Amino acid sequence: SSISPPFSPINFIHEDPFEPRLRSDSENSSITREQEHEEFARRQVSRPSCVTLEVNLRRMSLCQGQITGGSVLGEVHLEMAKYHENGRFAPKEGRSLLLEDSVDWDSAIFHLEKAAVCGVLEAIVALARMFLQLPHDVLEGAHVEDTEDNMNRGVDYMRMAAVAGDRSAMIYLANAYHTGVGLGTEREIDWVEAARWYSQAINQSGEDEEGCYDATMEDPAYLLIAKQAGIYREGGHGLERDPERAAELYNDAAEQAMAAMKGRLASKYFAFAEECWAEME
Repeated sequence: SSISPPFSPINFIHEDPFEPRLRSDSENSSITREQEHEEFARRQVSRPSCVTLEVNLRRMSLCQGQITGGSVLGEVHLEMAKYHENGRFAPKEGRSLLLEDSVDWDSAIFHLEKAAVCGVLEAIVALARMFLQLPHDVLEGAHVEDTEDNMNRGVDYMRMAAVAGDRSAMIYLANAYHTGVGLGTEREIDWVEAARWYSQAINQSGEDEEGCYDATMEDPAYLLIAKQAGIYREGGHGLERDPERAAELYNDAAEQAMAAMKGRLASKYFAFAEECWAEME
């Protein structure tokens, strides 16, 4: 099957998009209706509803620095996954009772994975949290085995979400590289990576790559800055000890804590900054 493509320069590689449209027989009596239909069919550029094609188009988007968004097919797969979750494809008896056992979770996860491959950020985040055994908003009733392979897959998806601008994914990676908890077996504690992801989360503007607002403020910036300051103060796991940088970060954390009306916490951070300055003497 095929669907008509959205407006895109890709569609016009082999033809002129500004060529005058074909006149109807009411406008040009020299063309019959059959000829008009044949010419119209010849001009159509169909786009296969194929995930492989979407992946190839996604690779083209990667060259422009974007890994998510813009896939109609991906959104269709996401909606199919949600339809399965809501029991739209369940047997009538199961559908009427909304029995969780009547949902075809394997098919739901299949569609969610296809949506993720097509670059749908909501699907990527959902799979990351699902494979990491974390609460997830999409397919809440779906579960996967808690294995090393699944954890590693979850971290892979989490990294994809972080690169696409999801703040919660950035914070997850920062904490995982900092402590080693939830990092899987294919990666090791790396404080250089931890510092990088803390910085990314701190500087996140509030919108992800798809332009959606990320209101995740369970980890306010001053807490993340303080964590980043702590690893610079201690050093290790590939990160060079830098008390001067730590002092600057503690000061920043203190100022942001003051702005958030967290006076006691701000005083604590100011004291840490003074200790870091003293360590330089």
